[in-house]
Amino acid sequence: MPFLSAALLLVAAALPSAPAQPQAPKPKLSDRLGVTVPARSLQPETAGAVQSLGVAWVRVVVPWGEVEKQQGVYDLSAWVAPLEELRRKHLKPIVVLTGANPLYDSGQAPNTPEGRAAYAAFCGQAAKQLKAHYLELWDEPDTAASWKPSPTAIGYAALVTDASRALRAVDKEAAIIAGGTLGADLDFHRAAFVAGLLGSVDAVAVHWEASVAPEASAAQLPALEAMIRQMRPVPPAVVSKTPRVGKDAPPPALAKEYPLLVTAYRLPAPGAGGEDGSAATLIRALASAAAAEVSLFCWEPAQAGAALPDMTSPTMAAWAKTQALLTGYEFFRRVELPSPLQGVSFRKGRREVTVFWSGSGGGSVDLRLKDGGAQVLDVQGKEVKTLPAGDSSVSLTESPVFVVGTVRVTGSKAG
Repeated sequence: MPFLSAALLLVAAALPSAPAQPQAPKPKLSDRLGVTVPARSLQPETAGAVQSLGVAWVRVVVPWGEVEKQQGVYDLSAWVAPLEELRRKHLKPIVVLTGANPLYDSGQAPNTPEGRAAYAAFCGQAAKQLKAHYLELWDEPDTAASWKPSPTAIGYAALVTDASRALRAVDKEAAIIAGGTLGADLDFHRAAFVAGLLGSVDAVAVHWEASVAPEASAAQLPALEAMIRQMRPVPPAVVSKTPRVGKDAPPPALAKEYPLLVTAYRLPAPGAGGEDGSAATLIRALASAAAAEVSLFCWEPAQAGAALPDMTSPTMAAWAKTQALLTGYEFFRRVELPSPLQGVSFRKGRREVTVFWSGSGGGSVDLRLKDGGAQVLDVQGKEVKTLPAGDSSVSLTESPVFVVGTVRVTGSKAG
């Protein structure tokens, strides 16, 4: 999924005639992480709670119908102070401009020139009044729930074309993100790309479904990335003409052409495993997204309507422990294991942490450890065992474990 701004698509410094640009720094894990805060729960004091999550991005939904209740009159006052506070806390807001407006096209998704022009005008006002630089256009346009009466990739591409013109009139370097689809949805993306979508956006987004295992969602992404590479404009239609470095450079997570983003992951409601199961699933999703090298992984609170989950819940405790453990780390490599076993390694200097789990059932991995051995921690950061130097084995379940130390996999067993 493409994605970014005043230097998002800086990525575009790859024009054949352009001089070689300094290579963007490799993003740390925290640079790639975000959380969605529901619109009705967004308050200035929310920024402090979000900052404590160790994320860089905050996805904020701005419903069109709540902003323009009278044609041509836009009330964005409810979002101004909270977004300013997020920026003051050095958090980057992604503003999602979405939702049909009953004033146009009989309350259906914009499907006429007048409706598309009205949505474009709303986008321009939102960018101007909210000083929004990162903008996601619509929310799940491939679903009938979001795009009534029925999804149309051609209609969506036309809407984005008009809206992107309005946005770039306000901020020529705006980072425009194609609205996240429900899953990779290759058929919808292919039709939208044929209709010219990639010529109007900087990044492509998908949403991961709660009902689909995160490993399965991640496995869908390579096909979408290949489609983007095959169908992207050459050179990209949206380009930053002036190379930017230093403080003006794009965030490292987004400094590449058409980055792919997971802008929403809805954590499943606690099932048989309760909150502990939800905690395990969240960490599996985070590690799967890192291994897929998506530029952004943004997850949504489990409780519908809550600004953030209960900060004392096992899910939030697991998230906090993971952030503390992996502070300053970057994705290193995916460990080759037989399905359904999974392994993802992170590195910070010479230090390594590897997350192991089984996508279904159980299993084990045989490890060879260097001098000093390794610690094995559960998702709550509690020590499960200490592994001495030499050969050891670690049992795996659907709840991830963290092996803190340099290891080499010498064998594995699924089931």
